[in-house]
Amino acid sequence: MGPYYNMLGLKREVFNDLDGSLTSEFLSPSAGAPGTLTYGWPHLLQDPACVNATDSSFWDNGAFCDATVTVRQVMFTNILDQQ
Repeated sequence: MGPYYNMLGLKREVFNDLDGSLTSEFLSPSAGAPGTLTYGWPHLLQDPACVNATDSSFWDNGAFCDATVTVRQVMFTNILDQQ
């Protein structure tokens, strides 16, 4: 079986696993719980409610945060260098 979750280098996907079915077999200790799957950014992994995927080759450096953490996608456009 190939990668189950592969972000193709973009690292911006945020998946809300409402019933735990996406991550139930592959992540621990929160297996089977609702939460959010996203890239394993260092600031997320400082929160004890977020854990690394147990197999990074399968989960592409993903992180799972339980339902107590809200993960939002933010995009900036037309950023200018203020000199």
